Amino acid sequence: MREAERYVANLGLGAPLEASDRAWALEVCAQDPISNVFVAARILESGLSGARPVAYGYDHGGHESICWASANIVPASADSAAIAAFSAKVMKRRRTASSVFGPAEQVKELWSRLARRGSRGVNTDALNR
Repeated sequence: MREAERYVANLGLGAPLEASDRAWALEVCAQDPISNVFVAARILESGLSGARPVAYGYDHGGHESICWASANIVPASADSAAIAAFSAKVMKRRRTASSVFGPAEQVKELWSRLARRGSRGVNTDALNR
């Protein structure tokens, strides 16, 4: 089975990434290396290894994206479907975050979804400034 096929089957709902997903995750970040530099740097630094997941992958219908979800929540190349999946995963694992940042449209949608789900760490007033 090709690597890409594995991801289509397993990452459609925003699965936690593991060390074996590193190459795929870096390829996703390389689609827009400037916007995704933070996520790529964290992946290179961590190797996606650790006791608990800090990144989620999404691959559905040919669209691939990642969400870094540690102290900072950072979407990378995420469309609306990926953001919906990521927000559900993030809320199950985290109740607060230091920041949510990345490309503006992705962040606005993710932030909005997190606020609707009742995240205590989301200050929606900041979106109106």
